[in-house]
Amino acid sequence: MNTIGKNEDLFTYMSIKKLYILDSILLRMEICDYENGPFAELDFELTHGNCLFKLKCSNIVAYSFYFRIHKPVYTEKCKFFKKDELFYLCLDPYDELAEINENDQDFILCKEIEGFVS
Repeated sequence: MNTIGKNEDLFTYMSIKKLYILDSILLRMEICDYENGPFAELDFELTHGNCLFKLKCSNIVAYSFYFRIHKPVYTEKCKFFKKDELFYLCLDPYDELAEINENDQDFILCKEIEGFVS
């Protein structure tokens, strides 16, 4: 896999190349607890970019997932934005506003995020 950017550079690259998590398929998700705190990897099959897309989230502040992936999960709604110094990815948002909602589910709030494609 090739790196496409980290933090703000990732958002810029995704915008320019029109890589969207919306309408993608989540193939794999792994959250591990390391000495420095939780670390997450999410693998998507992007339908718009026709490629595999990996997100690595580190320095996680909060996360909550109510499901385990036993089969691919279609992403029909999502939020993915930066708020202050944190990055927010939500795969089951309560609404579609670019803000954190206490009713959002299946989310990661982290300080660093990096993207890869193949």
